[in-house]
Amino acid sequence: MEKTESIAIEEAKKLEIPIVCIVDSNTNPLVCDYPVPANDDSIRTIQLLITEISNVIVSANDAKSKKDDSKKKEEKEG
Repeated sequence: MEKTESIAIEEAKKLEIPIVCIVDSNTNPLVCDYPVPANDDSIRTIQLLITEISNVIVSANDAKSKKDDSKKKEEKEG
């Protein structure tokens, strides 16, 4: 593990931030809270994972907005 990676992991642990790692054959999955098996040297793999993570975040935000709007509408009517 490179120095910058180990520093990032140490900081995340101190701040109790869950650690998600892309792990392949040369990575220690034991330092990760959520290991994702994939090729961490492939730009296409990284793009795919980032796209999927982004899509989930956008969907969750949309669902939250709809829920909040529904709640506000109920409060106005009630």
